[in-house]
Amino acid sequence: MSMSKGTKRIIDDMEFDSLSIKHIRRHVTCLVDLSNEILLSICRYLFPIDVLYSFYTPEKPELRLHYAISDYYTKIKLDGVSNNGYNYLLALFNYSKNPFRPHSLILTNEGVSFLIQRYLSSIDTDIIRSIFNNLRSLTLIDCSSDDLDIIEIYYTYMIQLQYLHITVRKTGEHLKWPVTEIYDVSVYRFLFTRRMPSLQTIIVNEPDGITLFKTLIPHENLRYIDITVETIDDLYVLLDGLVPNVEKMIIQISRSRILSYIWPESPPSCLRLTEFTLLDSSIELDIDNIKSILPFMPNLIKLTLSIRNTPDPMFCHGPYLESTLNKYLPQLRQFDYTMTHRLVDQILIGDFTRWSMHVVFNENKDYKWVHIYSLPWPSNKDDKRRLPIVKGECNTSVQSDVKIFEWLDHVLITKPSELVQLKTHFRRARKITTDISIPIALPKRICKIIYTKPILINSTNIIVQPFVRHLVVQYRLTDVEEISNFAHQFPYVKYLELLFPPNENLFLECFQTLFSVYDYINAKRRFWSYLISFSTRFFYDGLDKNLTNLDIHYWLTRNTDLKFLKRQFCVNCSNSILSIWF
Repeated sequence: MSMSKGTKRIIDDMEFDSLSIKHIRRHVTCLVDLSNEILLSICRYLFPIDVLYSFYTPEKPELRLHYAISDYYTKIKLDGVSNNGYNYLLALFNYSKNPFRPHSLILTNEGVSFLIQRYLSSIDTDIIRSIFNNLRSLTLIDCSSDDLDIIEIYYTYMIQLQYLHITVRKTGEHLKWPVTEIYDVSVYRFLFTRRMPSLQTIIVNEPDGITLFKTLIPHENLRYIDITVETIDDLYVLLDGLVPNVEKMIIQISRSRILSYIWPESPPSCLRLTEFTLLDSSIELDIDNIKSILPFMPNLIKLTLSIRNTPDPMFCHGPYLESTLNKYLPQLRQFDYTMTHRLVDQILIGDFTRWSMHVVFNENKDYKWVHIYSLPWPSNKDDKRRLPIVKGECNTSVQSDVKIFEWLDHVLITKPSELVQLKTHFRRARKITTDISIPIALPKRICKIIYTKPILINSTNIIVQPFVRHLVVQYRLTDVEEISNFAHQFPYVKYLELLFPPNENLFLECFQTLFSVYDYINAKRRFWSYLISFSTRFFYDGLDKNLTNLDIHYWLTRNTDLKFLKRQFCVNCSNSILSIWF
């Protein structure tokens, strides 16, 4: 049995706790004598690709170790792997005797910006069809319109697909209506077609929201839907027969209403809908909008409303809102509520009776706001209710009441004293954005750092942060010394984003420093030896903007120590954004 060096090292070095030791029989003499429980405990210390390399034996599927790691070859996430690991997976997909056909596939561009397209272009068309034909679950994260164009070609082969999750990349290009139209058409193919009868769950996170219309074909098998629609009129269309058997629905509305007429009353059409969540992105909903939605879902058991910056004071009047819910939703048992209203005139806050609410007032020199929310807040880990808006930003002054800091995973740090709160308050934070140096050891869970402004790093007083895997520097570096300082402070970074000076000489010098090697025989990189992906804006004064990926690959090979690497690296340049994958 082949075993990677990483696997052997971890197995040799790993010390089991006392509970695990009790499960090891005294006559254990080799790896195969370990129980499945202990074997899977070891696997958690490895990269998934190493688990496959060590224990995946498709030519002998009857072996116990092969069967024990079934989750590793039936559920594949193509992310966080090196170029060599990626090529190994491709070989498994193309293995003719016993091809790799997972039930669940996750493709993401988060770490490597062009990974989805490269994956789809590296595999023969017939094999892709076979892969999609076998899938039960497909997730596309940070995908572009080009990615969806390619995936859409194969949607007719996804006959067993039950779960589909699409997260669209947020960039400025999405503001152009032709791009939005492309996304809409792709979503229509998946959502409203008779070619995917097994699909039951769909999640579409599209920044601008999709536009719906009555001529779309209803999907009778959908049970769970979580999407962003453009306006409330698109929600009306969705509720009025497009998903007649839906049981749970989460809707976000991206913009204010375009049409001015009132939607006519319709008979109940979502009779199986028991959980409904409406997330308002500050589009000024009024109480009549809510009253026009509720008749579609008479059997609702749980309702969640997150309404931000509403001009309608009736949302503050508990008795009226409760009477509305009692009228349209007689089966309602749980009501999770949060609402923000800017106080213009003196209004009376009507107390809620059935649903206890918390009221917080916020005031600045221009406005006074009221924020009403139900407790507990958040009600669970899936609660998507929002904080109030003041001057277009989140107002965290209510944190003493709702303890929002306990649920934040991304924290803005502007003062050194706030770094301590990562241990005392923000216990779930995994990412921080900051414009200051970091003079303390960060908690292990902090894996991503984003620097927004130039910082002063003293190379003699650097605090090494061994757990940071993703580093983003949003300002232009001024000299190559900054690269060295960042590399010493964050030595184990796998995903790196930097901006180099526009000066030609400094631009080239930064590239040469970043990819310099200290051992030409073994091609060991001087900085960030664990690096998988690097991104930057690839241009300087006088550089030809029409360079192809092959031209840039040649430029890097000619001008940097990348020529000494024994492993292949891939490049992709789109809209002057260069991505390099090792």
